Amino acid sequence: MIVFEGFIDFLSFRTVHQQEPEDRFDFVVLNSVSFFETARTFMEEHKAIRLYLDRDATGQNCSQYALS
Repeated sequence: MIVFEGFIDFLSFRTVHQQEPEDRFDFVVLNSVSFFETARTFMEEHKAIRLYLDRDATGQNCSQYALS
C-alpha cells in the first residue's frame, strides 16, 4: 500500500511510474493528514505501507505515529 498526503503527489508518482501496472499497489490519497486516523483501519489490512507525506512537522509527526 502507498499512502499520499495529496492528490498531486499521487499523480506525480503515477507519472514517474507509468510502466507499473495500476493494480500492483493499493493507493490511499489522504488530501490532508487529518484523515490519517480515518484511513488507518484500511492501512492496517496491509503488511507493507509506504508513506509519501510532506516533510513538514505534521508529516514527520504522522510518520512517527505510524511507526509506533
